[in-house]
Amino acid sequence: MLQIDDAYTKRTLVPALERVHEEVTQTLKSLTLDELFMRPKPAWSPADTLRHLIKSVNPILIVLRLPKLLLALLFGTSKKPSRKYAEIRNAYLRELANGLQAGRYAPTLDEPPITVYEAQKVRKKIIKKWVKLGKALAAALRGWSDGDLDRYRLPHPALGKLSMREMLFFTMYHNLHHVNTVRKRLHH
Repeated sequence: MLQIDDAYTKRTLVPALERVHEEVTQTLKSLTLDELFMRPKPAWSPADTLRHLIKSVNPILIVLRLPKLLLALLFGTSKKPSRKYAEIRNAYLRELANGLQAGRYAPTLDEPPITVYEAQKVRKKIIKKWVKLGKALAAALRGWSDGDLDRYRLPHPALGKLSMREMLFFTMYHNLHHVNTVRKRLHH
């Protein structure tokens, strides 16, 4: 797993997000078509996992692009500093241990492609969407200051209101958690 515990300031957070995004991209690109679409019961296939990650990261991109005044009106602001990456990771792991499910962020479980051509087309489409999302997320984040990352909040379905910095910590860990799960399943 990438070491990202020290990423905190915007200067270190943006490259850490980009590294995590690239780690997911390279892992999914390295899979054969059979590996990408294999759905071990009751788990998701790696393609399903990528759809889940897209579904969970996309709302963060939307929020990063909203006017900050609107964010303050919708979700309030925080006067306290953001928690560290490890604290957010541990809070998420506790929720998982208590049975947290993906809920509305679960992927649509489409039937696996039947032909090699269809599988290649779907792979290209979802990876392209993921890469585009990663670039857009990093670009949108560049317009935020460190103060803004602590000040503006948004709700997480299980962790409550998080500062934008905390949500980005969650996003990095969540993405790594899922890509490592994919790797473990393929190597057993």
